[in-house]
Amino acid sequence: MGEAAEPRRIHGVMVSSTARDLALHRAAVIDTISRHRGLRAVAMEQDAARPGGTALTSSLAKVRETAAYVLIIGDTYGQIPESPDNPEGRSLTELEYREARRLGRPILVFIMGPDHPLPRSVVERDRTMICLLTEFTEDAKKAAEGSPLQRVFATFNSVAELTLSVTESLAELRILLDSSARSPASESPELSQTPRYESPRTTSTRQHERRPIEPRVSIPTPTDRAVHEDRNAESRTLDFHTLWRNRRKGAQFMRTWQGDFEPFVVGDPGSAAGSVIARRDAEVPDRSDIVLDSAAIHGEDDRPSLVLRAASVRGLSHRFMGKVRQDEYAFRQTADGRYLVIAVADGVSSGPLSHLAASVATRQGCALIEGRLRQYVPSDVPWQNVLQALKADIEDSGRRALERRGVDTLGWGADEFTKELATTLVVAIVDVEAQQHGHGVTLMRVGDASAWIRDRRGSWRDQYEANVGRFVGSSVTTALPCLRAIDSPVSTTVRRGEALVLMTDGVGDPLGDGANDFADFLSDVWSVPPAALAFAAHLDFARRSFDDDRTAVAVWPT
Repeated sequence: MGEAAEPRRIHGVMVSSTARDLALHRAAVIDTISRHRGLRAVAMEQDAARPGGTALTSSLAKVRETAAYVLIIGDTYGQIPESPDNPEGRSLTELEYREARRLGRPILVFIMGPDHPLPRSVVERDRTMICLLTEFTEDAKKAAEGSPLQRVFATFNSVAELTLSVTESLAELRILLDSSARSPASESPELSQTPRYESPRTTSTRQHERRPIEPRVSIPTPTDRAVHEDRNAESRTLDFHTLWRNRRKGAQFMRTWQGDFEPFVVGDPGSAAGSVIARRDAEVPDRSDIVLDSAAIHGEDDRPSLVLRAASVRGLSHRFMGKVRQDEYAFRQTADGRYLVIAVADGVSSGPLSHLAASVATRQGCALIEGRLRQYVPSDVPWQNVLQALKADIEDSGRRALERRGVDTLGWGADEFTKELATTLVVAIVDVEAQQHGHGVTLMRVGDASAWIRDRRGSWRDQYEANVGRFVGSSVTTALPCLRAIDSPVSTTVRRGEALVLMTDGVGDPLGDGANDFADFLSDVWSVPPAALAFAAHLDFARRSFDDDRTAVAVWPT
């Protein structure tokens, strides 16, 4: 009989990072390690209560119990345990890293890159903490304590990018750990040299220079266990990708594409964000879940004067219930090129045909306003006339749709139609030519859709909140085709470095008063015009309790 095969060793890998800014990153790395054969993720999240123990003693014990160490450095320094064992006042994460380095554990270091979006609420602001974080980051880049040589580390600018880097690193890490377990006092011939070369992705083109540094693991140089435990032992770097290609005898595995995507999460995403399976609305099978647009609006000199992004996304509640997207937007430039007309509508959820009302209000609304601008300047547009025409168009469209369903609408008025199809509406007329103080903007709305300006400081200004108290008729919220109350028009300006954003309450509600973490998120990602697909992805954010359709049209002066 042959000898029994040696059972596969399961190596523990410690995952170390701060939690406040890297919760999603930790979860992704822990999951990636746990899925990898032969490796087991070890993290503080797995801790049970230990009588008489502290977070510091528990975390250092985990480092000692594991075979390798993964360090993720974000934008906060982290918790500083108060303990006689921490006389220098270092963070728990840094103390874990120092212990792993003292023990000579293989170390993988991943550092958040400058292009990683983060809510302002998790960005380190304390000057002392910033200094400690900078010092820790620079120390983690060193091959060994006090060494002038620099460790080769990886940077990441998203959770997906970090996950990819970790995944690419784990196979080689396990090979190293398996080899060390079989022969602790010797090194693999492949690891006995110190390769010094650039990452295979590094090229002279600007496009590739922006790629993150390739993930590599820093390996101490033990010849026996005593040296392995020496905290002053020098380290080497191992390029996993190069070794992989060497083993495959020169096979080229260089990736010829780049880029990644992950859904945006703001605060607590809630459970629905990851569990809802979108169902189609059988009665409206040809209506899209997501629509988006991108445009450059040219002025008289044929140069772009405004940059526009627009998107409408079906919300989680409608995906879950199988109801159609009820938001809509439209925009058009007048024939003479002088004005840009934008309309955003939010169909009232209770109306089964409200998506039709939103479509008519935006498309017909833009067409009607363009026609009036041939005769009037924006401040003189006869809004009552425009809205009455829209009311009639919505009722006509609703009548035809209902009659196709066998509903007799003879004798119906605005109240009856509003029960079947209704929508709020906000309209902007933007002067394409900039004046002394910026681009003039005239706003009109029906209902609770909103218009905001993101100013040069990154703050949000609600254009209707800033102009309260001026109404035509009652202040009761209304929706087309019912016209019991109409907010009076608002005049404002948008300047270079600012952005004008029209939005439905699927975006306006989480934005609130413009001073919260969601406002910080939008301020960061919309500081400049994003790619059209990115703009739509921003609207498809996950945040607990906010599951309505989301629509926004944003304009940035050039």
